[in-house]
Amino acid sequence: MGAFAAVDLRGALDSFMRGVCGDQHRQVIEQSLGRVGYEQAVRESSFFFRDEVQAAMQWQFGPTEAARVGQKQVLIVEGGEGRRLGLLSHQVTELATPLLPQAEVALIDGANHMLRLQNPNALGEAVAKFARRHPIRNSRAGLAS
Repeated sequence: MGAFAAVDLRGALDSFMRGVCGDQHRQVIEQSLGRVGYEQAVRESSFFFRDEVQAAMQWQFGPTEAARVGQKQVLIVEGGEGRRLGLLSHQVTELATPLLPQAEVALIDGANHMLRLQNPNALGEAVAKFARRHPIRNSRAGLAS
């Protein structure tokens, strides 16, 4: 936030992304989205730091909020590399799983919080497997929709 306050968007994004996605975040973005994609991320990070960080800091999710989750099945997808490195995404999973005992955790090897860019096929397969095991039922007809 200090870098953001000093109007150093590149430094602010770099600092945040290192904690959440590891040291190779820029290479991952540029490999998937090109240099233009990285530059766009830097420009658009202003909104994130100005608005979303404050909202996230105010947001609470504890036992009371978790008890209101009505889904019988919950999927938490985490990049296994983030777990290995102890990145913030793993900490979120560790806090969420006791609150949502119905949750299944799918680990995507060789990826971290940027798994949508690092291994989108594995992410899609994890979601598809979960959806096949837990189809949504149409409450009127009792059929999968």
